Amino acid sequence: MEPIYPVVDLLLSAQQALKDINVLVLLPSDDDDNLHFPQVDLSIANTVDVSQLKYGSQDQISLTADLYVDRDSYGDTLNLQQNVIDRLKSLTGLNYPFKATHYSSRILTDNSLEDRSLFHVPILMDYQVNY
Repeated sequence: MEPIYPVVDLLLSAQQALKDINVLVLLPSDDDDNLHFPQVDLSIANTVDVSQLKYGSQDQISLTADLYVDRDSYGDTLNLQQNVIDRLKSLTGLNYPFKATHYSSRILTDNSLEDRSLFHVPILMDYQVNY
């Protein structure tokens, strides 16, 4: 059985932590662009070559959670932003213990879609990983 690396564990744990919030959670492996909102796109900010992970440990990992909400619901955006941050701050790893050390977020307007405007909330969360 292949070992699960902390980066993969962090993504899967974040997906699990956000499952009870009324958002669509997308991982980097999800190929299709999805136009259902609100949604959170999860990714690792400081990517490391998987082959390097076999020989070393990474004790700090940054997770990016890009929240997209329809622009007509600013109050919903604020509530979802806080819910996502709270869930990610108290994240429990499936195989590794993670501790949130720092986070940042802000609300931006995203006009990249032709038919509607969105609020884009990039949330960056730093984690300490203990082996």
